Amino acid sequence: MRKVYGIWFMKRVLPWLAAEFVVLSTIFAGAQSYLSFGHILNNAVVRVKYYSLLSFSDFLMSAVTNADLFTLTMLAGAFFVGTLVVRDTIRATRRMRAGNFLRMSRVLYSR
Repeated sequence: MRKVYGIWFMKRVLPWLAAEFVVLSTIFAGAQSYLSFGHILNNAVVRVKYYSLLSFSDFLMSAVTNADLFTLTMLAGAFFVGTLVVRDTIRATRRMRAGNFLRMSRVLYSR
């Protein structure tokens, strides 16, 4: 019976999760050609290492306020799609752990 549920999961839930991962990957690929994540992370680490952890919040605020509209749009889109991926993954794993496979059809469609 587990094999049947596994096949059902692969056909019903996995395509939605895969689609969300593709969208998220596309957003990050577009951002990678526009932003240098290595330099951003390096600046953040230097800020925390040489100043303090609280100065990291100043770094984030200055980075967001000095960013242009395209960068903020990509950031918001990545955050939104990432939130959807995490939500759907948590719902699917909770239902699978509970053994409630019959209600798995509501994993992606419930509010």
